[in-house]
Amino acid sequence: MGQIAYGAIHIYGLSFVVAAANIILTTYYFSTKRSGRALTIAACRSLVLNTLCILLLPGLLGSGAMWWAVVAAEAATLLLGAGFLLYDGAAARRAALQGGSPVGRGPAKGSAARAKHLSA
Repeated sequence: MGQIAYGAIHIYGLSFVVAAANIILTTYYFSTKRSGRALTIAACRSLVLNTLCILLLPGLLGSGAMWWAVVAAEAATLLLGAGFLLYDGAAARRAALQGGSPVGRGPAKGSAARAKHLSA
């Protein structure tokens, strides 16, 4: 029994490393007023992907995979968050090339609209 718990704690402990990155991403999106993205990450890591992984992985890979379910859910959530970051970065680059503002946040620095806004 002790040997199973020893191995399970080591596997489960890996999820904390990935969870830290997910929490940082959630905090970043809340602080930049992108609540939809933050709530999506929070819901995926706490409910949606955790439930799916806990229900599906043991059936697919055996009972020992249950300990990897939380790690897999956190990793999948991190991939989702990284996808959000990549998409937002690409949107910001497109907006900068077009002279607009990224993600609908008002006039971009140095844009004609910002200068007009400041002079009014």
